[in-house]
Amino acid sequence: MKANNINVLFVLFVVFVRPFSLEACTTFVLKRNNTILLAKNLDWPIADGVILVNKRGETKTSFSADNESFYWQARYGSITFNQFGKEFPLGGINEKGLVVEELNYSPSQYPVAQHNRVNEFQWIQYQLDNFSTVSQVIENIETITIVPVISKLHYMICDHEGHVAIIEFIDGHIQYTLDKDVIIPVLTNNSYSNSLKYAKHHKGFGGSRIVSDGPESPERFVRAATLLNAINTKNNEPLHDDAFYILNAVSQDDTQWSIVYDIGARSITFKTKQNSTLQKISLCDFDFLGTSKMFNLSFNLPENQIPQFQNYSARENLELIDGVLEKLIRLDELSREKARELFESFEHYYQTVH
Repeated sequence: MKANNINVLFVLFVVFVRPFSLEACTTFVLKRNNTILLAKNLDWPIADGVILVNKRGETKTSFSADNESFYWQARYGSITFNQFGKEFPLGGINEKGLVVEELNYSPSQYPVAQHNRVNEFQWIQYQLDNFSTVSQVIENIETITIVPVISKLHYMICDHEGHVAIIEFIDGHIQYTLDKDVIIPVLTNNSYSNSLKYAKHHKGFGGSRIVSDGPESPERFVRAATLLNAINTKNNEPLHDDAFYILNAVSQDDTQWSIVYDIGARSITFKTKQNSTLQKISLCDFDFLGTSKMFNLSFNLPENQIPQFQNYSARENLELIDGVLEKLIRLDELSREKARELFESFEHYYQTVH
């Protein structure tokens, strides 16, 4: 029996705890009465980034290494958080209240790309440009395919009606989990099914294990889930405070951004590692027409000062990409040759479409 128990523990360690390079993020959905929040910690060593106001009606071109681009026109404006330049967000919200956020998941295996190819970040922008609900995303999910250029990802999405979906790519197939099947509305850096299995070993979810404060993906999943259950029994605290409380509880030394999307209010509250003062953006302050706007996340703002967006700058956009790629080289995540190739592809893309 002891040998069997050791084997079981070893399997749990390999399947659930083994860390992957540069992978540590947490996102979750929190609801109370008519308030719907989606919250996200970006955990990895690179802080560089911008917030972009993306125009409604803009004609978009897919990023393609083989020049087989396709086009669409943005039906909705959006506000996104970007590290790899315009059109390639890590997450965001559109004016209809659709939120899409990504998390690293290295075992992702995408379907064979046959048509309408986008990269793993432009996939997010495409959803925000075109759809207003989770059901619309799911209905159209096979109309585009992902060819990753830097990371393999999975996604959590939520809309103004409170519908939630987790979208993953398992064994070359698209796999999505919707609404009632999202038993625990949390996602970290393991597959959702593996995370649920791991949670069942813990108190509050059918098991006897104590929830730990470890940094590993499964530990953060269980910790966030436990706090969500506890918070859902309260009605006296502001929900935004609860969301940031959970984000703080699962944060790491390299948590760069903590973001809370208030879907009903169409607003975003965020803080960064460089500036822990909460900042708020309201989508109602933008008409999503005219020139795209950008705000550098490295700017330090005093409390209650609204971020001041400037006109989009192609030069600053490429400087951002160049800086992020250089940091990936230093972290041994990219070869210099691969980074140069990527930068040239991005540079050509922006010369072509802007």
